[in-house]
Amino acid sequence: MTPPSTPALDALKNRTFEIDPGLAAQTNRQRRDLQTSHHQPTGAFLPPQVRDQQLRSGNERLGQQEGQLFREGQYDVNKLNYGRDLAVAGMSAPQLVQTGSAGTQAGTQSGTQSGTQQGTVVQHDAWGPMAGQMAASVAPLSL
Repeated sequence: MTPPSTPALDALKNRTFEIDPGLAAQTNRQRRDLQTSHHQPTGAFLPPQVRDQQLRSGNERLGQQEGQLFREGQYDVNKLNYGRDLAVAGMSAPQLVQTGSAGTQAGTQSGTQSGTQQGTVVQHDAWGPMAGQMAASVAPLSL
């Protein structure tokens, strides 16, 4: 039987993740600091060619760092999406339950039975608990 959908499950299904928007601001600030670092009136004299080479090299380094930051951010988003999808699949997967009996049973039974028995037997699929554990281990604790 398929479990009913709940508002919490619907919210989890529709949840979207994005790369940290602060990454662009962080690299832009570093780029601005690099540009203004050569405008110190009390700083040492640098020939224009050396200053240009330092700026080019610094901008290239910042570009590589920015690319790495965005790749890591996208990897985190992929992990969050996978964890969400795994959790939703585990929570919305059909569960195997026995609702009735079919067929015939023949034979004899003899003996005496006494006492009372209470309880409910529920059969769960094997992926439900494991999916929740895997989802918890996949998703990072902080973003």
